Amino acid sequence: MYLTTLGGTNLSTSRIAPRHLLFLAYLLVEGPTSRARLRALFWPHSTSAAGNLRVLISLVRQAAPGLIIERGDRLTVQCSSDVTELLSHIQAKRASEALQLYQEPFLTHIALTLLGPELEEWLIDTRESIAEQLWEILVHDAEALLGQCRINEAIRHAEAAWLLPGLPPRDEHDLRRMHRLLTLCHSPHAGLVSREARSLGLEIEGPPPTAELEFIAFPGPHLPEEITPFLGHQELLQQIHSTLHLPEVRLLTIFGIGGAGKTRLALQVAQRAQQIYHSQVWWIALGEVQQPEDILPYVARILGAPLSPGRSALDVVVMALRERPALVVLDQFEHLYGATSLISELLRQCPQLKVLVTSRQRLALRAETAFELSGLLIEARPGQTMSDALVLFIGQARRVRPVYRFTDLDLEHAQAVCTFVDGLPLAVELTANWIRTLTPEAILGNVQAILGLPSAPMSDLPERHQSMRLVLEQSWERLTPREQEVLAALAVFHGGFTFAAAAAVVGATLQDLQGLVDTSMIRVDVTGRFSQHPLIAQLSRQYLSENLVAQRTLEEKHAAFFLKQSNTGFYEQLDGQRQMEWQDWFHSEYPNLAAALDSATARADYLSAMYLARNLHREWNNRGLAAVKLPTILSLLPYVKEEPAAHAWGLITAEAFAMYSGTQPVGDALAAARAAGDEYNIMCALYVREFAVQQRGDAEHAALMDELYAAVVKTGRPAPLATMLRRRASVVLAKGDGAAAQNDLESGLFLAKQMGATFNRADLHLLMGQVHTLRGQLDAAEQCFHAALHMFTTLGYRPHASTCFNALALLQLLQVSPGYRSSALQVALDYCDRADETFSSEGRLAVRDNVNARGFVLSALNRLPEAQECFERDVQAARNSGNRQGEHMARLGLGHLALRRRDWSAAQTIFAAIVAEADAADGHRPACWLALHGLADTHLRLGHQHRAQTHWDEAQRLGQRLGAVLPYFLTLPARRSQRQQLEAAKTHI
Repeated sequence: MYLTTLGGTNLSTSRIAPRHLLFLAYLLVEGPTSRARLRALFWPHSTSAAGNLRVLISLVRQAAPGLIIERGDRLTVQCSSDVTELLSHIQAKRASEALQLYQEPFLTHIALTLLGPELEEWLIDTRESIAEQLWEILVHDAEALLGQCRINEAIRHAEAAWLLPGLPPRDEHDLRRMHRLLTLCHSPHAGLVSREARSLGLEIEGPPPTAELEFIAFPGPHLPEEITPFLGHQELLQQIHSTLHLPEVRLLTIFGIGGAGKTRLALQVAQRAQQIYHSQVWWIALGEVQQPEDILPYVARILGAPLSPGRSALDVVVMALRERPALVVLDQFEHLYGATSLISELLRQCPQLKVLVTSRQRLALRAETAFELSGLLIEARPGQTMSDALVLFIGQARRVRPVYRFTDLDLEHAQAVCTFVDGLPLAVELTANWIRTLTPEAILGNVQAILGLPSAPMSDLPERHQSMRLVLEQSWERLTPREQEVLAALAVFHGGFTFAAAAAVVGATLQDLQGLVDTSMIRVDVTGRFSQHPLIAQLSRQYLSENLVAQRTLEEKHAAFFLKQSNTGFYEQLDGQRQMEWQDWFHSEYPNLAAALDSATARADYLSAMYLARNLHREWNNRGLAAVKLPTILSLLPYVKEEPAAHAWGLITAEAFAMYSGTQPVGDALAAARAAGDEYNIMCALYVREFAVQQRGDAEHAALMDELYAAVVKTGRPAPLATMLRRRASVVLAKGDGAAAQNDLESGLFLAKQMGATFNRADLHLLMGQVHTLRGQLDAAEQCFHAALHMFTTLGYRPHASTCFNALALLQLLQVSPGYRSSALQVALDYCDRADETFSSEGRLAVRDNVNARGFVLSALNRLPEAQECFERDVQAARNSGNRQGEHMARLGLGHLALRRRDWSAAQTIFAAIVAEADAADGHRPACWLALHGLADTHLRLGHQHRAQTHWDEAQRLGQRLGAVLPYFLTLPARRSQRQQLEAAKTHI
């Protein structure tokens, strides 16, 4: 069925009444309409409007079954029509096709006497609106054709526009435009336009002859008004402004993903440029221009430069711009990429001209200086409480729903939304609009969904910006088929990728990636790492998921690539080679490695999954995920039982994670490693078992140390040997031999220095610092701790870096002196804060030889209840982690708090227990030495001088073996009292 409304009014298959045809035409133009609206419009004063509507629908259905469709309470029409085709041609700027359809005004044969006032008004308004829209595209097309010297076509469209039936009277601007166009086309109708203008009291003069045509500088058009505040990008704005006005910069492009705010930023630049170019700043929005050849006629019209036959639009524009400095802003250039040569020609012929372009892609011209625009900052600037992106979100949300009050939790969720969309302004605004019906938490869940690309109707936004999907799909459609294929395939990566990865997994060439960078579909940072905006990645994954076979193949290649790379990194880290480089790699590629592990598990490739999990163990531990990821390892173990090496690695990793998280290990990792027969397997299993056994105080520790030493020597590699020396130093120090510990550490450092900045070297420095501290060599200790901190931080070992901050805090306590007590304690507390910011205090106790300092600092500050709570928490955490040194030191802290409370019995019990445990396999002689001093002090307070002297003598003997110096902050008052009382006792004797 076909409804004709522009040349007679009829329905192709049936003969129905004019009022019924009007009813159908209304539904076609307006779309689905409620019954209530139709009753009020067609029968405004009838008491039986509902019955009339039912009769009309029944009659139409009898004449044309299936024509009227009901959708709930709404009615719509399902048929073709000349008016819908006409409006489609007008929207697409197809003037010739639209003119061919427009035989006469809309529904011209419908008598107005049949209609009520509102329906009559609708019909007249619609009739005139259609005519005006058609007139506009005819005139625009004629001007463009004239600029291309296609005179005959220009005349045909110009005269058709003038003679258009149903067109309401034109205003002065339209009459002048029409007169100039017809005059330049040498149409006799130009005189008729003049006559009509005079009847309205207007005088319109024709343009001067072509030979005398000179451009008169009209003031540049007013720049678009901004109705919302401009946020962020202040540094970039200043940089672009400064760069644009360098003499050598003639063409500057602001490019970036759709919705990044390129137009807003360019408008800010143009506003600043007005101070330099005054009236010669021209803002030219190219959204209406459909073809590259239409640009120059359009520019000429904006400039007010008349077009004429025999003179190209380029000549007209050049004449307008070549005589004086000017800035032309070409906004939204991306769909006119084929016209870049015109910009070069303009710059060549207009030596004082500068051009500022906004586009989703670079222009790739030699004269181009390009700035890429990304999203707003998603982190607050120094001195601010909110990021620029969050300020935009809240501002838009308050415009949409002024009564909404953001809670602290709402702000967290809103910031998470801003972070997810990477601060992209359009996406932030569109998601903020959802506040009408959703909370920020619900908005976050929606936008993170695979189909959650933001969209929201805003009538003052261009259609291209009504949804992020539309924005991104427009960019997608401008890619070549090859670029689309590569971009979809790149969705297999998570968190970015390198060129090597893209080439190996996707088969991408450097040219492919460069093309996608130039079109803003991917980004590249200064290190050469590529990434996709989260929303582009989201859309790319949707395209990739449409081909499940290709997706699975890519996931297999992705997992295989990252398994191979991480295997190399795992072994090179064990050998101490390129540790810093590999640590950075594991940190950067963590999202890809996690995705590879997930995809391997999902495909039941458990062998690959187990090796990926093994390779990830350091990164998981650095991220504090040991307890969280332990079940992952355990779930894979049953599937690799038939693979001895993989099964052994799984048990080793599980045992390490169990130790870190304070749980019992599953299986015998060392027995499995021995059965597998791989030297690395055995060595790593011994590393883990030795630490656990030493902390538990098992009798087998000595034998394990011998076996580990033999295994390390067998490898002949310096890194394992340095690690072994560090471990042995820790053990002999705990047994009370400070000199032997220092010798082992010096030997280990000699080996480690040959490998540069490595974990082994940093760990050796950390323990050497503790030895220097014990021996009172505080300057040397500080140097060691700072060296260790620098290397751990550089390598990304957060638990160990946190331990260094702790050690520096304790060192400050040892340096407390009467004149600098307050400042030293504040520095110590700052170090404690930095330690906790770097890694959790509980997780930090899984680091070998770590001692938490906060309790001691709080005690020195006389914040005793806080110190008590801190020590108690550390005792439990250290026990969970098997850290005997950490446990003993926390118990020592509790003992000294008992002394401060004058609870002699509790203090004696705590110190005596530590001394009694010193001879056990898991005893710790440095802690015993401090506990002996504590016992001496306790007995002095109780008046037991002889016992105090005994403990004092024992402490001196142990201290001499350790080479230890008593900490000033712990026992200075006690030592003074002790000496006085002992001297008095000797005198009495």
